[in-house]
Amino acid sequence: MSCACSSRAAEIRRWLCRRAGLAAALCLLPALAAAQSRNPGDLTIGKLLVARGQVPDGRFRHAVILLVGLSEKGAAGLVINQPGQIPLAHLFPKNVAAQARTDKAYAGGPVQASRLFCLLHIAGPLHEAQAILPGVFASANLNLMDLALNAQEPAVAFRVFQGYAGWKPGQLQHELAAGYWTILPATPDLIFDPDPATLWTRLTAPPPGRSSRQGKPRQP
Repeated sequence: MSCACSSRAAEIRRWLCRRAGLAAALCLLPALAAAQSRNPGDLTIGKLLVARGQVPDGRFRHAVILLVGLSEKGAAGLVINQPGQIPLAHLFPKNVAAQARTDKAYAGGPVQASRLFCLLHIAGPLHEAQAILPGVFASANLNLMDLALNAQEPAVAFRVFQGYAGWKPGQLQHELAAGYWTILPATPDLIFDPDPATLWTRLTAPPPGRSSRQGKPRQP
């Protein structure tokens, strides 16, 4: 097979994966709507925080955050639906495999924006990473990111983030009580959604069969 044909076949496979991932995520939405919560007691690593219209920090408007840390010292998460502008090729200039990639790092949050984090969807365990969900790992280990790049892990299974979202002890619980966030269960299909820019809109849409006239309209 020629290089051109091989490249075209790989492109088609990536397109099919994106379509399949989006379809799977759409099927999950009704169940997620029923499982949403605003109870601070439901906070656990691996949950999604979906911003509501009145979230006071404009940097988190329409944000969907994967909770990756929760302890008496506070909470931490990665914004998963805000693709950035910096290509991985620029962030990993010494990695040859990275130079062939066109995907970009995500804006993971305003804390330590110069620091890199990653999410991987692969069979574990990974000693250099923290398990978030079965098969989903988070890490700030640059060597692990280099390995993932060299292994040519696709964007549907490997994403890099600049910075993270952080809360002081009790701060996130207070924001939940104030109605700034909704808690939803996470799945790999949502974490690595092929159309992250529309993820917030889909997660906050009224359940099927219920129009905005039948209930309180979603706040922008």
